[in-house]
Amino acid sequence: MKLQRIVFVAGLVICLAAILALGARSGAIRAGSKTHQDKSGRLPQLIADGAQQPDAIPDWVAYDFLLHSIAPPATATDRDKKIADALARETGLGNIKTYVLQRLADETNKQISVLDQQASALKDQYWPGPGPEVMQQLADLQKQKEAIIANFIAVLPTKIGEDGAQELSRHIRNHIKSKVRAFKEPPIEVYQKH
Repeated sequence: MKLQRIVFVAGLVICLAAILALGARSGAIRAGSKTHQDKSGRLPQLIADGAQQPDAIPDWVAYDFLLHSIAPPATATDRDKKIADALARETGLGNIKTYVLQRLADETNKQISVLDQQASALKDQYWPGPGPEVMQQLADLQKQKEAIIANFIAVLPTKIGEDGAQELSRHIRNHIKSKVRAFKEPPIEVYQKH
């Protein structure tokens, strides 16, 4: 159970790091991020550094970031939509394949958002002291999310062609995974009020 929690939170930290790294690159985010540091100011143990080993970063993490960065929600501002379009164009797929990719990402994000809302509701209700049942529910939601993303990856060759899927895979490896760092999760006690 603890390993699942570490993997789950590491995935969230990886996504946040990727969002901040690419968002700052695009000019969308300029402020620094907050990370959990111990009392001495040190960061938690580094588990994976995509700049050194991009293959150590799980595909689902990198594609999750891609999905959220190129297909903003309907409530997004015009500025956010322009940033998403610019990030989508950076994939190098060309106009038609980029459009198809963004529509597919939008459909996938809608499926993921249902799971994210359920996870958020569980965390709001039970955090900072969730029991084993809640942690299992969160782990199950995470597995469902990963399956949705795996399906997104699997249908890419039929939607944007084999060459488009390969180009996107190269973009993911060189421009997203390379900017991701994963840290070991702080123990849950850090979040609990004493």
